[in-house]
Amino acid sequence: MGRSLGHHFTVPAGSLQVVTLTATAIFLSLLDRLLLPLWHFLTDHIPTPLQRIGVGHVLNAAAMAASALVERRRSAIVHARHAEGQAGWIVPMSALWLMLPLAMTGAAEALHFPGQVALYYQEFPQSLRSMATAMVGLIIAAGFYLSTAVVGLIRRATNWLPDNINTSRLEYAYWSIAVLGMINFGYYLLCANLYKYRRVADMGEPNQR
Repeated sequence: MGRSLGHHFTVPAGSLQVVTLTATAIFLSLLDRLLLPLWHFLTDHIPTPLQRIGVGHVLNAAAMAASALVERRRSAIVHARHAEGQAGWIVPMSALWLMLPLAMTGAAEALHFPGQVALYYQEFPQSLRSMATAMVGLIIAAGFYLSTAVVGLIRRATNWLPDNINTSRLEYAYWSIAVLGMINFGYYLLCANLYKYRRVADMGEPNQR
């Protein structure tokens, strides 16, 4: 995809990930200063950690669907120009189209990971609270390994991810991950629905989800 901004600057491909980090920082600020106070004003309570994590799951799946739509558009241009055999051909489509799914991923992380830290810190025994942030790092690391395994499985089982991206069906991989994300979200809803907050249960108050 085209990464030129104007005539004198080209965005390095690896730096596009900065969009996710920036979106996370911005969305965290919006959550703290605007969205959570507004939610509290409208509903008289703030979202629980499990609710924040759940919304993060949905946004992650939506980001994969958005990535699939962007890739479908890129692939359509490749086929229209009959450039499938040109591995190094730059598609006349701005890489800035990727900002939307990357920003959605950042927003999901702003909900997902702080929600996890809050849940672990709130629910872990006193002696294990220091492990709350470590658990998030462990989950991220496991996710990277799992994503590598999923990509490897897709490459062995299908022809969606050849070395030449212009002959690929990358959008199918994105759609598959989006579907897996929603299946995971359904399982998460089941677990969250059955979960009882330890402190709430200890105080004898109604269960919150």
